[in-house]
Amino acid sequence: MRQIVLNDPIVHHIPEFRMKDENYKSITIQQILTHTSGIPRHVSENDWLNPKPLTANLEFAKDFELDFQPGTQFSYSNSAFDILGIVIERAS
Repeated sequence: MRQIVLNDPIVHHIPEFRMKDENYKSITIQQILTHTSGIPRHVSENDWLNPKPLTANLEFAKDFELDFQPGTQFSYSNSAFDILGIVIERAS
């Protein structure tokens, strides 16, 4: 089992995670937990009505830029929590 540290960049746990904006590399676990990651709210259309496997969000995220520089603003993001779910799954 791999330990999760709040200041870990998510790419430390999900090396294949990519977004159009290179600042995605600095997103931390803590920023996802506090909704300050900049990951858009929904990278998958209708994700509540038509749930997809968590890993599908990795593919969808590649087509998006961050809404803002990680750690600079607050914006609730379902998609970020889906990505965090992958981190938890891999660490468990």
